[in-house]
Amino acid sequence: VANAASATNADNATTANVADLASSATNADNATTANLADLATFATNAGNATTANIADIANSVAAENITGEIQGSQINGDNFIVESVAFTPSVGVLSLDASSSIDPTHTIIRVIGNGGAVTLTSNPQILDANDGQFLILVGTSDTNSVTLVDGNGLQLAHNIGFPLGEGDMINLIYDAVYDVWREVSRSDN
Repeated sequence: VANAASATNADNATTANVADLASSATNADNATTANLADLATFATNAGNATTANIADIANSVAAENITGEIQGSQINGDNFIVESVAFTPSVGVLSLDASSSIDPTHTIIRVIGNGGAVTLTSNPQILDANDGQFLILVGTSDTNSVTLVDGNGLQLAHNIGFPLGEGDMINLIYDAVYDVWREVSRSDN
């Protein structure tokens, strides 16, 4: 789309600078690459955006502290449809001792016990976050596992603790109203 900035309706654009397109466009359909923050700010109607950086739309959709990329997404009116999401994991492995609190700076955090198996006794076990924030903890060692216990800011299913051994995962969501991380699911691999 060579002249997208002056278009009033740009249909089937394969690559467009959305800031330029949206500043003068009233309808940008079928753009295959789009910056949704610019699109949400400037465009009246944007459909079928197939690649977008979720960090760019965080302010537009009140999705704070989310990192990663959305693939195959659409914006239709006020609805935001996500077909797949890829989150950026933390770099390296977080080594924990019993008194450690996990800081949820990434959506995916790999953990290991410092010098052996560890049961977290810290309060809180996981630091507070934004309401609705997701956290996936992944164990990296059966020998140096990290066990989460129910309580101390963590609400586990059926009040049952969970040792994170190699490949084990637990999915959590933060509930700011009750100041607690709630278990969504776990996988004992």
